[in-house]
Amino acid sequence: MKEPPTHTRLRRLISRDFTIGQIDKLRPTMARIVAARLDGMAPALERGEAVDLHQEFALALPMLVFGELFGMPPDDILALVTGISAILEGLSPHASDPQLAAGDEASARVQAYFGDLIQRKRTDSCHDIVSMLVGAHGDDAETLSDAELISMLWGMLLGGFATTAAAIGHAVLAMLAYPEQRHWLKGDAVGVKAFVEEALRYDAPAMFSSIPRIAQRDIEMGGVVIPKDADVRVLIAAGNRDPDAFADPDRFDPVRFCGTSPGMSIDGKIMLTFGHGIHFCLGAQLARVQLAESLPRIQARFPTLALAEQPTREPSAFLRTFRALPVRLHRQEG
Repeated sequence: MKEPPTHTRLRRLISRDFTIGQIDKLRPTMARIVAARLDGMAPALERGEAVDLHQEFALALPMLVFGELFGMPPDDILALVTGISAILEGLSPHASDPQLAAGDEASARVQAYFGDLIQRKRTDSCHDIVSMLVGAHGDDAETLSDAELISMLWGMLLGGFATTAAAIGHAVLAMLAYPEQRHWLKGDAVGVKAFVEEALRYDAPAMFSSIPRIAQRDIEMGGVVIPKDADVRVLIAAGNRDPDAFADPDRFDPVRFCGTSPGMSIDGKIMLTFGHGIHFCLGAQLARVQLAESLPRIQARFPTLALAEQPTREPSAFLRTFRALPVRLHRQEG
């Protein structure tokens, strides 16, 4: 993880493509992808079968969106999904030796693919993020090195793929667990935004901050002394469920975020899902828009969607996500 001034230079170059305005331009593309994925799920659901929403939708959407952002051919996207899945399995604290080896091999393949993609964009530039980065110049008028480019692609992919998939799964789970709140998804953009923000607060994908904060001096907090130079990680879920910040924090209530700025409650409290400070998640708006484009369409297309069985969780030290999220359409008796 880079720090200023290197971090400042690199973030300035990429942040222009992650503004609210730029991400909003992707809404029609996201809507098309969402509709296609729901079309693919519909036949099995309408036959009364269970469908794994995590595999068929939540994982697929962010990867297909990244494919559009990176200017990747469809076949490459599928290969990348397989590689990233192997890498994430290798990061599990319960990973076996074969899974660790498979993760290492997948990491090498993805690394090589990114290098090849960068070279292709140098000779065949398009209107995508990789092409923009390949042609980008910093303040010193020097282009980004291949190592910097590959590092940025890794950061965007790992930071926005599995986390967004987990966020989609948790938001759908909230829809199913709290049907009385689904009305937020049937109205205007303000209501959808409120539901999305509350879903992100209620079940944040990352359990703690991936970026360490280093204590600059000995400090006591809550009766515990944190020594100078200690590696400090923020427990995101604890902050998002802090009763001093959010009243009745274990209750799912989109009213908290109705008509507010992104991430800020009506009481002026800020959720920690996307971090804070100079390392605030660059893809926060991209994740928000994917949820906003997905949830109302899932609700409208499958209004009787229900859990087919309890979801299974992926064992992970960092990410709160799913291994499977089986759903089916609830059939009315009689």
